[in-house]
Amino acid sequence: KPITTPAAWRKHREELRREWTRFLGEFPKQRSSLTPEFLEPEQLPGFTRQKITYQVEDGVRVDAMLLAPSGAKGKLPGIVLFHPTYSNHFHRVVGLEDLSDPERHQAVQLVQAGFVVLAPRCFIYTDLPAGYQKKGESIYAANTRRMRERHPHWLGMTRMTWDGIRALDMIQTLPNVDRKRIGIFGHSLGAKEVLYVAAFDSRVKCTVFSEGG
Repeated sequence: KPITTPAAWRKHREELRREWTRFLGEFPKQRSSLTPEFLEPEQLPGFTRQKITYQVEDGVRVDAMLLAPSGAKGKLPGIVLFHPTYSNHFHRVVGLEDLSDPERHQAVQLVQAGFVVLAPRCFIYTDLPAGYQKKGESIYAANTRRMRERHPHWLGMTRMTWDGIRALDMIQTLPNVDRKRIGIFGHSLGAKEVLYVAAFDSRVKCTVFSEGG
């Protein structure tokens, strides 16, 4: 039957969520402490750029870049930005490479517009232990294989979605971020993360999905 009321949609949404959870695998019931670590910030014209790390599961940390407007007062809107399929993961979006192509520096554009931006590294680009990657195996496949040693019933997309949820946890802890104004942004690979994170986490108030395939 056609869905014609908010109540009917909420019911159907939960049915969809259960079906997708069966497909992806259950997310952890308990959330580990983030235990963030902040490196020395870099002062740039109009904003700071800072590398941070935080925990997404017990013993599993991710690194990210945090950009914040300089001298801003009060609580600012926050954006979690998921990078595209770049070999140097978040480097380009935060302005650390391809300086002649500023259009790709989306995190810089957003911080200059007044947002606090968190740009985490996608797990498929995690640095692997020496000798772990098999001959001819892509880094994506090797990292997914390694992840499934811990979570045999997960897909790569499950880990990406969970990491996105934890990135929302992280940005909401920042004292200069308005917890009620959180958005997510992604292009290509990052757009896929945007789609799933927005579907599974109601804290997201705005999404930008660009060329997700």
